Amino acid sequence: MTKRRFLTIYEYGMGGIWRYIWARDQEEIKQRYPLLDIIDERPEWMTPEYSQKITECDIDSPDEFLQHISGKRRGED
Repeated sequence: MTKRRFLTIYEYGMGGIWRYIWARDQEEIKQRYPLLDIIDERPEWMTPEYSQKITECDIDSPDEFLQHISGKRRGED
């Protein structure tokens, strides 16, 4: 199955960490990273310039941040 890019956010209360994740489907992201919310459409406030600066990674080659949150569940510190 071909991968496509999904916009995600990890909300931590006073802000959030945005990532584009290349994955086969949304369920794959939800299973591996339950703390991430998947955003269906780019928010109105997010300019194309801002969007271009968001880190991209492949679900099969997660960056350090995604590795850190992969084992956590909502409500954990």
